[in-house]
Parts: sequence; C-alpha cells; structure tokens
Amino acid sequence: MHPLGYMFLPLKKYADFEGRSTRIEYWMWSLFNILLLFVFHILVAISVSQSVKFYIFLAQGLIWLGLLIPSLAVGVRRFHDTGRTGWWILVPMAALFIATIAFFVHTGQDIKTLFSLFKRTEAWGRDAYLIKYLYYIIGQALLIIYLPCLLISMVTLYFKLSVSEPRSNRFGENPLPKVRATQEAFMAAHKKFPLLWQPLIKYSDFYGRARRSEFWQWVLAQVFIYVIFLVSLVCLIIANSKGSQAIHMLESVTVLALGFDVFVYLTMAPNYSLSVRRLHDINRSGWWLLMPQFIGLLAFAFFIYQAWSPIRFIVDSHFNPAQLATQPHIILSIWHDLCLYYLLPCLVAKLILLVMLCLDGTPKSNSFGPDPKGRGQVQLNLS
Repeated sequence: MHPLGYMFLPLKKYADFEGRSTRIEYWMWSLFNILLLFVFHILVAISVSQSVKFYIFLAQGLIWLGLLIPSLAVGVRRFHDTGRTGWWILVPMAALFIATIAFFVHTGQDIKTLFSLFKRTEAWGRDAYLIKYLYYIIGQALLIIYLPCLLISMVTLYFKLSVSEPRSNRFGENPLPKVRATQEAFMAAHKKFPLLWQPLIKYSDFYGRARRSEFWQWVLAQVFIYVIFLVSLVCLIIANSKGSQAIHMLESVTVLALGFDVFVYLTMAPNYSLSVRRLHDINRSGWWLLMPQFIGLLAFAFFIYQAWSPIRFIVDSHFNPAQLATQPHIILSIWHDLCLYYLLPCLVAKLILLVMLCLDGTPKSNSFGPDPKGRGQVQLNLS
C-alpha cells in the first residue's frame, strides 16, 4: 500500500474506537483534513456569487460534521497504540472548559468593570486607564486559559507523536509489523525509481534511513519549484501592472498563492519524514528536528523577559510615533535584545541542524536500520 492509502483508512474504520492505529495512519488523516480545508478555501476564492459561497460553507460544515466521528476514532486508536486510554482525547477540551470557568470566576468582576468603563467612555481608545484594564484582562486570559491549554495540548501532541508499543497491549496487537511489511513490499517494487522520487514513494515513512543525495536532491527540486512560483508571480505583476487589469491581477495572484499553499502542505509530510530519516542515517533521533523550534520558544521567552520594560513603554504609549521619536534608545534596546537573545540562538540552532543534515551516514547498520549505501552488506558478503 502506498503511504497515501493510509489517508483514507480512517474512513473504512469510520466509528471503530477499538484497536490501535499507527502514526502514519493518524498523521495522513490529519493531512487529508488540511488538504480538504484548502480545497474549500480555493472554491471560496474563485467563486463570485455570495449564494455560491454560502452553499460552499454549508457543504464544508456538513463534511466536517461527517468527518468528526472518524477523527475522534483514529485519535482514540492512536492513544491506544501508545498504551494510553482513549479518554485522553477529551483532556484538552476538558482543560479548556475548566480554564474558561476559572477565568470568569477569577476576573468576572473585572470584566463587569471593564464594560462599565467602555460604556461611559466615548473615545475609549485614548483612555489610558481603560487600556491598562483591558491589557490586564487579556493577560489574565493568557495566563489562566491559553497557557494551561497550550501545555496540555503539547502533552497530548507528544503522545500522538510517540512510537507504538512494541508488543501487544490491552487494546490489541501491535499494527506496526504489518504496516512495515506492506511498506517494504511497496518500496521494493519501486526501488528502481531515482532518488529524487523516493521521498514521494516514502511519503510519510518516518522509519529507516536516507542518504545525503536523496535529501539534497529533494531540497533542490523544491527550490526549483519555489523559483518557478516566484518568477510566475513577477510575470503576473509585470503583465497586469496597468490599472484596468488590476482586478484580474489580484485574482491571478490569489489563485497562484493558493496553489503555492497547497504545494507547501502537500510536501510537508515528505519533508519532515525525509529529514527524520536523514537524522536516522547519522544515528540521531528524529526529535532533533524539533530542536530549532524548542530553542526558538525558549529564546523568545527569554527575550520577552529581558526586553519587558521597553516593550511595556511602547504599549503604554499606544505606539505613538511622536512619543517614541523622543526616546529612540527604546527601539534600539529592543532591537539589540531581539538580535542577541532570540535571532542569534535561533540561527545557531538552525546551523547545528544543517550541519547534522550534511554529515555522512554511519557505515553499516545502526539503531535505525541498515546503511542505505549498502556498505555493511558488502562487507558481510565478502567475509
């Protein structure tokens, strides 16, 4: 079975909340939902009549309603595959419900005061006291609702990204050996394809290893397609630069941008899976791929901590250019902290990951599989 076949497997198990589902089944289903969302966005963008847009939104709502049950079912089976109960799928919604109640209990009186100030103030945007009160409410919402829900969502996301339990558990047998056997049979039948097409054949295969030539040929192919999109955009702007053709240019640019977005989302799964296999080739875990994002989050939090005073000054000034012009050192201070505490760590983290992706794979087999260059197999045959 091609990896894209797992995209529609949850439809065959429409309301099956029993058993287990592998990562490839869950994330291919997520990709299917994202692509479906883009299809509806394209239909809305190219439709002219408001009545047509209404029917498109109505069809979208009905389809999402029909896909709700298989989405919940595959999520429950994914938790089963990691040895956890399927009730974990309700934990983020329960956390949102509890955090919302806690927010209104904690800040209910403050919200009433804010609305009373809003009713009494005509030019409320110029009322510094009301603006500070509004910032306080937003800060409480971020602290009580957003932050706990974000942390819980990250925990459940980690569970969904976790590997399958290697043996049978209380929810059923491990489905991974059958999936791996099917994938290996499919890939053996397409082994003669050039390396450039291997990421598409191994569309969302996060197992095994990938050599440098496979990785960089795929990167160069995408760069070439990005250049084509950019040249097409420039040609559209030049060809329709006259005022009478501005509307047609906007429509063409919109369609081109939607096409680019679809291409980006279609290549997201092979990009991540190929990068993970490239890290496996140097005997590194695929979790190293998230290292720049993790460093970026920590660096951004530290940047906000260091630059909080000048940022607070800008917010309190309501972004007034005249007031900011009197103290240019505030902007320079924020820019200095941004470069030192955020941009520099992110750049270093990305460079480290780039160096890892450029390294040659470990000879012979490693903990992620045999050498894709066959170096260990040659030595074994000669001995």
